[in-house]
Formats: sequence, structure tokens, C-alpha cells
Amino acid sequence: MEHSGETPVHIQATTAAFIQQGYFSNHLKRMRVLYARKLDTMLNACELLKPWCKVHAQGAGMHLVLEFIADICEESIVSQLLKKRIYCSRLSQYYLGKPEKYGLALGFANSSESEIKHKVEQIALIIQEYKQP
Repeated sequence: MEHSGETPVHIQATTAAFIQQGYFSNHLKRMRVLYARKLDTMLNACELLKPWCKVHAQGAGMHLVLEFIADICEESIVSQLLKKRIYCSRLSQYYLGKPEKYGLALGFANSSESEIKHKVEQIALIIQEYKQP
């Protein structure tokens, strides 16, 4: 028998009850507070990076962008961050053609506040080590 892709009725009923009884609304409120706190933690931690980066967080959801303002090799930084299990994306990969800016796109949703602080400290150390003279 081929699966039609429809959600089973009992799951639909459970989801409807979850929403109607206010659990989903409560969940959303908790998540908004949690992620706002994580964003604040991320922005405060990124103060360390201001000698080398501009921080952009508007409209980025649970990500922010570090735009390199110093002469920094994006690939070297990403490579070193991956070795420390700090996952990010190169800002340049989001351009079609020649990139206008270089830096990092960082997500923070899956990190605790203490992990955010520690990882940003690690980013600062790596940038200091690998920035071009």
C-alpha cells in the first residue's frame, strides 16, 4: 500500500487539542523569551569581536552575521572553528558571483547561554590568531 502523505486523523486531533487548549500558545511564549535571552547573550558576547567584525542581527531569526572589517581569511577561520566543533557558514557563500563581504553566519538556537559565551570567546581567539597582519 502506498502512503498518501496525509497525517493520520488521531495525530490531527491531538494537534488540534494541543492548540485549542492553549498549550501551543504557552509554548510559543516560552520560546520567545528563551530565544530573546539567547540573542541578548549572543550580542553581548559578540562585543569581544568588534575590533574585527560588525555584528548584524536584524531580521536574522536565530542567527546573526559577523561581517569581517579587518583583513581576515574567512576560510581559515571557518576551518579552525570546525576543528573546535563550532559550526558556522561563510558569509561569502550567500553571494552569487563575487562576494561583497566576508564573515560568518552563526546560529545560536541549539546552544545554551554558557555555550554561546564560550564559543564566542573561542571565535575571538581564533580571529586574533589568524587575522592578516
